Amino acid sequence: MPNGLSSAPRVFTKLLKPVLSSLRKEGYVNCAYIDDILLISDSHEECSNNVKSSLMLFDSLGFTIHDKKSVVTPTTKIEFLGFEIDSVNMTVRLTAKKVANIVNLSVDMLGKVFITVREFAKLIGKLVAAEHGVLYAPLFYKTLEIQKDFELKINKGNFESKMKLSKESRDCINWWILNLPYSFKPIVFKSPDRKIESDSSMIGYGAHDVTNNLDMSGIWSKEERQKHINYLELKAAFLALRQFCENSHGEHVQLFLDNTTAINI
Repeated sequence: MPNGLSSAPRVFTKLLKPVLSSLRKEGYVNCAYIDDILLISDSHEECSNNVKSSLMLFDSLGFTIHDKKSVVTPTTKIEFLGFEIDSVNMTVRLTAKKVANIVNLSVDMLGKVFITVREFAKLIGKLVAAEHGVLYAPLFYKTLEIQKDFELKINKGNFESKMKLSKESRDCINWWILNLPYSFKPIVFKSPDRKIESDSSMIGYGAHDVTNNLDMSGIWSKEERQKHINYLELKAAFLALRQFCENSHGEHVQLFLDNTTAINI
């Protein structure tokens, strides 16, 4: 199948689907993205059997396994799709190469007075893609997305237009430069220490600390009632955290909101 053909990834993915499915029916766990395949098992022996069965099946179907690019010996740490997966510490982090690429691009961008919206969007795309290996990634690329959308709006969608980074955007990019080399994301999060439910209407708000059976509520001011409901939902959650967790440190808090937009933000 020719590389570069737009339909090739989809066709190849559909081609591999029954192959991987047959292995899963035998009890083997696998994960694939086009021609990159990750085999997962609970023990060294089970993983070896997974590898052997997979290699035999692919070979019988006429596929050629690239030995230099493949890891056929069971390991607890492996690179997959630009991420380093560690099954001992149960963490995912970016590879050193990916980290260097993003840091260099960020440093280069901060060194310029003006950049194009396209350059800015390119960096944002890399930061969003890094989210699987950076725990707090959304907190430090949402601000950049807001400025990018604003710049595109005032420039009528022209990605080649020039723009200047805001102070907030520069601070976010600087966070990536300083923290990316040490960032990771847990594969499994521990159970929450505290569960909090919050809700809001255009009139008032309320919250309930499920863990400690505590309640709070309030009425929005005249100015606050003019705000969008998404804003009010987020503020209700913030007020709940401030009320119930003011003296908490190092706690895992789970928030329950019934507004999907607020959750995604």
